[in-house]
Amino acid sequence: MPLNRLARVVWTAVFLLQLVVFVIGIVGYFDGLQQVCTEAARSCQERLQLTPTNVQELQVMGWSLRGYAWYILLTRMAMKVISMAVALLIFWRKPDDRMAWIAAAYLIVGSETSVAESLAVLQPGWWLATRFLGFWGICGFMFFVYLFPNGRFVPRWTAWLAVVWAFWNVGIWFFPGTALDSNQYGNLNIVFAVVFFASLLAAPTYRYWRVSTPTEQQQIKWVVLAIIVALMALFGALAIVLTNDGERIINGSYFFADWGFSALGYLLPLGIGIAILRQRLWDIDIIIRKTVQYAVLTLLLGLIYFGIIVTLQTVMGRVIGEQSPLVIVFSTLLIAAMFNPLRHRVQDFVDGRFYRKKYNAQQVLAQFAQTARDETDMDKLMTALVTVVRETVQPETVSLWLKPDTKKVRDES
Repeated sequence: MPLNRLARVVWTAVFLLQLVVFVIGIVGYFDGLQQVCTEAARSCQERLQLTPTNVQELQVMGWSLRGYAWYILLTRMAMKVISMAVALLIFWRKPDDRMAWIAAAYLIVGSETSVAESLAVLQPGWWLATRFLGFWGICGFMFFVYLFPNGRFVPRWTAWLAVVWAFWNVGIWFFPGTALDSNQYGNLNIVFAVVFFASLLAAPTYRYWRVSTPTEQQQIKWVVLAIIVALMALFGALAIVLTNDGERIINGSYFFADWGFSALGYLLPLGIGIAILRQRLWDIDIIIRKTVQYAVLTLLLGLIYFGIIVTLQTVMGRVIGEQSPLVIVFSTLLIAAMFNPLRHRVQDFVDGRFYRKKYNAQQVLAQFAQTARDETDMDKLMTALVTVVRETVQPETVSLWLKPDTKKVRDES
């Protein structure tokens, strides 16, 4: 059987297995979410089950335990549907692309595994199938990072590390609690995990700067953008948890935190899909640049706004003995006046710091526009035009051709 056909058969089989496991496991997972957990709080949190205290907090909000179960179920279903839909689309659109196979293979399982884990607990007969899918997902993610976007291991030593990681996880997923389970080796397992995750950062960085073509760099940027946005949501979720002393407090902020923890499951499949299928339709540099610019601008304006309010209200309190609403009006008008000047300064800083080539090109074009407006000597203007082309486009050779003045030739004849 040709390799391509074998890969299609294996991919289709794993896809159908994941679909069956997810469909069968939904009912048990939904029933489990409606059960009040009386075990240790950490165990309850891992299964997303609520303690009696959490149930009381939920009722204060006007939610029922069944409503909470529906919320968790629908969000996890959305995560799984997005991941599997992107996997199917990639596999269908690029059936002969090796990198597309690898990405689609990882996305079959994706980041959502809670339904499969609950099925393994409720129906032990499905234990081996669910463990196989978990092993497939963790190894698929590793191979995707090492091989994306051209399907080759860069640097080459990552191929050996990938093989070692796969064998290391065999014991974890299929022989838990035995001598083959690497979790039994404590510090050694921690050291290896640190080395592995460090390689997941080092290998793509090396690939991006030393090996990747401009198109491949664009593909990497799409995936990195999805991860960065997801990490920002994750940090926000962690901040919410820490403000509650690490306990699960069921209130409005909890549901925002849940979306933050789940953001990677929604955004990473979309980033991978765009990177493989549609990365040429949009200039990712513009999106990243605007995101950074307005994030910095928002932070600066917020700090200035609250700084002015606090300072002026303190001064007004000491002078007249009370706070004045005019301070808020004045601060708002001042921020509105500062918006455009500060935006231009932030834009220049970001472009000059992170987009030096584009920033230099813009500066050169601005200087040429000034020269073209003021210069009357044609030879100097031609020299300036050639210089602009060399510095912005950077071609191997530059030649300038001027259309003959036919009217002048007719008059001389």
